[in-house]
Amino acid sequence: MSKLISLLLGCGGAVLLVVVYWAGWKQGKESLKISAGFQLPTATESFGLRSRCAELGQKIVDENVIGIALTQGQVSHYDPTSNRCYVRLDVTTADLSTPQDKFYSAAYLYDGQTKEMLATFSNKQGQKSASIFMDGWRDFAPSVGLTDLAAQAADKDHPEWDFATVQAFMDGVMRDRR
Repeated sequence: MSKLISLLLGCGGAVLLVVVYWAGWKQGKESLKISAGFQLPTATESFGLRSRCAELGQKIVDENVIGIALTQGQVSHYDPTSNRCYVRLDVTTADLSTPQDKFYSAAYLYDGQTKEMLATFSNKQGQKSASIFMDGWRDFAPSVGLTDLAAQAADKDHPEWDFATVQAFMDGVMRDRR
C-alpha cells in the first residue's frame, strides 16, 4: 500500500488519481462503500497524504487572484475513506469594520486534486446564493454523515434553505471523521 501511495504522490499521481476517482464515481453510490479488502493508510502514510493535501490547498489559494479589498484563506481536509483531498477557500472583505450591508463573504469547496469546484455559497451585501456542482451529491452526502440532508427536498422558493443546505454539505465534507 505504501508503494502505491508513494506512486500516487509522485508527479504522475494526479492523473492516476483523477482516473481512479472518475471511474469509481461513475459506478454511483456503490463505489462509496468501503470494500472488505480496503485498508486505511497507516499513520505515516496518512500524515504524508494530509501534508500533500495542505500543499494542494495552498496552491489553490496561490492561483486565486483577488483584489486588495478582499482577503482569502484555505482549509484542507484529506478523507482517508474516500482517498480524496478537499479544500475550502474562504474569501471575505478585508476590512472587517465594513458595514454589514457592504460586506462580502464567500466559501468555495474544491476537490484538491482536480481543482474542480464542488460547491459554493456567498453573501454579498445581504444577498445570499449557494450551489452544489458535484454530480450525485445526494448519494455522496450520507458517506460524510449527512443522511438527513440528502433526503430533504429542495425548496427553490426559500433560498435560505439552499444556503443552509450548501453550508451543511460543505461542513460535512470538511469534517474529520476519526
